[in-house]
Amino acid sequence: MLVLTVVVPDGASSGFITVKVAELLSNEYPFSGPGQVLITFGDNGNFNDDVFKLLVNGKVIYDNNQPERKVGPLNISLEDGSHTVQLTGIRADDGIATYYIEFAGDVTSVTGDELTGRDLCPNTHKWYQITVESGAEVTKSPKQALRVPMILQQESAEDTTECPVTTN
Repeated sequence: MLVLTVVVPDGASSGFITVKVAELLSNEYPFSGPGQVLITFGDNGNFNDDVFKLLVNGKVIYDNNQPERKVGPLNISLEDGSHTVQLTGIRADDGIATYYIEFAGDVTSVTGDELTGRDLCPNTHKWYQITVESGAEVTKSPKQALRVPMILQQESAEDTTECPVTTN
């Protein structure tokens, strides 16, 4: 028996493997690698002042101390199946923590909290359960997008705050 080790090129998620020896070609052997998930998130308030942290399956994927209008898309390789995504509020100086999150790639479903809002206060979390199926991106139609359009949410000093505001 002969054992072959095959290195799949970056970016290949599924396909067929064949082996050529001299002029003889083997049968095709199907393979699929991990699914590729794209996550984009950020502050969608009219003030770009909120800070967030992203975790997938309990592992920190992105952590920063500066406000970002758009982080990503972050490309994450995940095996087929169900995975947990957590978006955590780090800072909301004005007490209004506007956020959005989008999922693309090989994600077939998303359940959990709202994909956009104004209540991701410091030390609070939004939880999402995503289902990944390798190669799903190829079969998705544009109508199956797992995101909401980014519309800036209005914020002003007169707004009631969703987060406790601390002053020094």
